[in-house]
Amino acid sequence: MRKWLSKLHSEESGQGMMEYSLFSFMILIGGSLALPNAIDGFFDAYNNYLAGFFYILSLPII
Repeated sequence: MRKWLSKLHSEESGQGMMEYSLFSFMILIGGSLALPNAIDGFFDAYNNYLAGFFYILSLPII
């Protein structure tokens, strides 16, 4: 029993997968918290792009 417990304690077969899953979870949570602020910026940038595009199209051609 003691050998089995020491082997279980020293085995690291799932450690890498657990670290990657925790890292992915942190990225997911951080992105979810930052996304509402970023969406407003994306919409503002797209509206500015379209406004400039339509402004150029409405210029009089001489």
